[in-house]
Amino acid sequence: MNTEHHMIGGIDVEVHWKSIKNLHVGVYPPDGRVRVAAPTAVSLDAVRRAVLTRMAWVRRQQARFLTQERQSKRLYRSGETHYVWGRPLRLEVVEWNRRKHKIAVLGNDRLSMNSPLNSSRDQRATWMAAWRRAELRMVSAPRSC
Repeated sequence: MNTEHHMIGGIDVEVHWKSIKNLHVGVYPPDGRVRVAAPTAVSLDAVRRAVLTRMAWVRRQQARFLTQERQSKRLYRSGETHYVWGRPLRLEVVEWNRRKHKIAVLGNDRLSMNSPLNSSRDQRATWMAAWRRAELRMVSAPRSC
């Protein structure tokens, strides 16, 4: 697969040439990135024409993405809402004198994170991501009959 970036109609377009049958123009969240998947036999001029003919649609999609509500950046502080398995849980951060961290769901509405004193936001984010992966592995592990 060959990837290039081109300015087409004032927009940066990421073009991927690959062994496919049809050309596809896509606009992706969160910022409205434009990507084209094109057959290897298609010329750059054909890609330009395809993007320019769909330019009104591309601009509408980009405008829609820019007005969409986004979740705020997580700071991993007490009181934040984090979603676990689609359920909103209120995060409760407790700093303790141990070197290890601990994350657990408490009841139906709380998520507890015990973390070492003076741990950073990045450390808490890393621990939360690892905990989520471990939870997913437990649920998706093959079951023996």
